[in-house]
Amino acid sequence: HAVLPPTAALTVAPGRFPALRTLVVAGEACPPELVERWAPRVRLLNAYGPTEGTVCATMTGPLSAGDEVTIGRPLPGLDAHVLDNELRQAPVGEIGELFIAGPGLARGYLNRPAMTAERFVANPFGAPGARMFRTGDLASRRSDGQLLFHGRADDQVKLRGFRIELGEVEAALGRHPQVAQAVAVLRTDHGAPQLAAYAVPIEGAAPTPAELREHMLRSLPDFMVPAVYSTLAALPLSPNGKVDRAALPAPGVLPRTGRREPSTPAEKALCEIFCELFESASIGVDSSFFELGGTSILAIFFIQRAQEAGLDFSPRDVIDNPTIEALAAIAAARSDG
Repeated sequence: HAVLPPTAALTVAPGRFPALRTLVVAGEACPPELVERWAPRVRLLNAYGPTEGTVCATMTGPLSAGDEVTIGRPLPGLDAHVLDNELRQAPVGEIGELFIAGPGLARGYLNRPAMTAERFVANPFGAPGARMFRTGDLASRRSDGQLLFHGRADDQVKLRGFRIELGEVEAALGRHPQVAQAVAVLRTDHGAPQLAAYAVPIEGAAPTPAELREHMLRSLPDFMVPAVYSTLAALPLSPNGKVDRAALPAPGVLPRTGRREPSTPAEKALCEIFCELFESASIGVDSSFFELGGTSILAIFFIQRAQEAGLDFSPRDVIDNPTIEALAAIAAARSDG
């Protein structure tokens, strides 16, 4: 038997451990790719729970490949409530904050009464004096009683005036058929903040940033679509086996060799437009609109400026051919035609 964080379990092949009979994953959201890989080989269980639930609070039965991944039902000695902002039970299928209650709950935080009072609150569904723990996690309940995990309630960033749940972005990217693991973060590597996505492809796959972006555009509203995409062989891990977000590499800033200056009128015009849109960036013919932080909204301004320079592009042109070199080639081909 073994208990591992999902990220750690994805770094090893099931065939390396023929004696393993039961694998419990906990500590992070369990991606479908992990179930596809491990469920045919072992008895795979997905567990959930904050330390304050001493230690797991819910657990699934054995998972099967292709099933929707849940966090199961409460363990004996614990109850789970999905509540709205008024601490009322959320209807089946609706997302609310997950609260843990029951005799298995911890007493509180040692010598931290203020923090204990904030997180361990009165339980309106229990006996007088009973308490429940506010997990800070989002969940929903299926009609069969199984719980679905939807990320952290405080895993939220603000970008261009919009509040974005990073867990929703990661879940959408994780649904790409060639993605095994996905992480989204807000970065400021190029000065202005931008949403960056990191994907670990399934074995043998190599999705391009354009393909990942197209998938996200079909799944999310524009303001939630990451500007840059990086594929990694593996996600960096902290000592406890969870994703180390602080160790993720800066996206789109790998050194490029042989960067050439613009040589055609179209390349020169496009470089000037890029310099206007991305003032703090170093622009070359190989510069990519989306790697520099371009968004669908900014693409509209780019297309307008290009039209003023006598270059006609569609939004599809920008998505499929985001570099100055590729866009200039399109302009040249249309001019010749």
